[in-house]
Order: sequence, then structure tokens, then C-alpha cells
Amino acid sequence: MEFVSFQIPARNDKIDVASKVLRDLLERHLVDVAIIDECDLALQELLRNIVKYAFGDDEDRRIEIRLGMERRRFFAEVEDDGMLVVAEDAPVMGLEKDEPKIGLYDTTKVKEFMDEVQYQYRDAKKFWVISRML
Repeated sequence: MEFVSFQIPARNDKIDVASKVLRDLLERHLVDVAIIDECDLALQELLRNIVKYAFGDDEDRRIEIRLGMERRRFFAEVEDDGMLVVAEDAPVMGLEKDEPKIGLYDTTKVKEFMDEVQYQYRDAKKFWVISRML
């Protein structure tokens, strides 16, 4: 298993840092360019949603990212402590039934390009795990 952990500022102009790390990792594992592009688009969409909805105008906040390869499976784990934002009909592990939910993440591309999308809320943090078999 190979993985890399890093942080980026919660700003749209820093998402390209995560894209570069993702591309470097998948290229080292000889993944087809079309699949790399799809994984990159999925991660970018997730990060843009976090920046837009969870952090708003607070550009001093950070997003924790861990990208990895396990056999022929790519995964990304993303953690943030921004505002809780989920799709109204999305089941979220750790979220109480009456806990307020605001906004709506658009995870269309994430779900389209990844085999698995998990979202968990605990200890005032949001944890995303997305993965794809290659």
C-alpha cells in the first residue's frame, strides 16, 4: 500500500495542489490517463463543494487529504471541520436525526467516476472516503 497525506488551504485556487498529488500517485502506478482524469475530476468536485459550502469565505481553514493505492484500488480520504452541509436525503453516519443540515453538496461527478462514496460526521468533523478499482 502507498499513500500520501497533506493539507491544502480551503481555497479554490489551491485545489490544483491535490490534483497534482493525485496525478503523480496514479502515474507512478501506470494508471490509464482517462481514469486519472476521472479520479481527478471527482476529487476536484468534492473539494470545490467543501470550499464553497463548508467554509464559505473563511480562507484560513485547512482541508486534510490522504490519497492512496491499495492493490489496484485508488482511494481518497478527505477531512474538514467546516460547517455541516449534506444533501437533504443523504444518510450520514454519526448525524443525529434532528441535527440541522444546510445546503446541498453536488456530488454528481464523484458518484459517476468513483465506485464508492462514503460520508461520515463525527466529533464536529466531516470525513469523506471515495474509491475506485483500477
